[in-house]
Amino acid sequence: MNYRKFLLTYVLFLLSISAFSQEKITIVKVNFDSPPFEFYDKGKPAGFHIELIESVAKNLNISIEWLDVPWSRALKMVELGDADAITFLGKTSVRENWAIFLPDNVISATEFCFIIRKEDQKKYTLTNNLKLFLNDETLLVVKDFILPPEILKIKPSLMFAPSYQNLIKMIEGKRANIGLISKNEFINLCKLEKECSKLILLEPPVAKFDNYLAFSKAKNHTELATRFAQEMRRFKKTEEFRVLQKKYLKL
Repeated sequence: MNYRKFLLTYVLFLLSISAFSQEKITIVKVNFDSPPFEFYDKGKPAGFHIELIESVAKNLNISIEWLDVPWSRALKMVELGDADAITFLGKTSVRENWAIFLPDNVISATEFCFIIRKEDQKKYTLTNNLKLFLNDETLLVVKDFILPPEILKIKPSLMFAPSYQNLIKMIEGKRANIGLISKNEFINLCKLEKECSKLILLEPPVAKFDNYLAFSKAKNHTELATRFAQEMRRFKKTEEFRVLQKKYLKL
């Protein structure tokens, strides 16, 4: 065997070892589009979160299997250890019992606003006094999504919608008067849902949450979460990260 053939054989051998030893993990995500963070493009997961996490994982020699499931099921899979991690997760004291939240694994932030029907603008004027604003109204929220501490402490009566799409339809259909929604979700859904033309988003936002790539405690993933956090922190200082921000977030 000449030197060139030997070198080629050796390189292929190293590549095969690398591919064989590559770590694989399963990350669950909610099964509806939330651009620019998570959506499908030509049948494949895309968006700021997806590219960010994929880039970090590649640098760690980790391959990712993405699973789209309903939100409640996604939470339960991580809690039970049926998945390694979950994306787009807000931190609460309850979730900290089963998920690992590290500051460097924050991948974005979400602003939450109230929505009402346009015809009710004179009736509902947003003030700093949220208790007075809600005034014994039932607040419509999405099931299993976290509520801001500002809302929790006034203990409003709650009504639950299975998704943001349903929440919009329920407000428009007068099944509730006030809803709480992600500002980004409302803007994106209004490109698709005709009911949005009858609704208005109240500014300023009520709260802002960090969104995490959170790892399963049931799978003892403290070390994995730490590796991701360290590489995430390094990656966020690169030009490649700034390109992602410009591509998806227009920053």
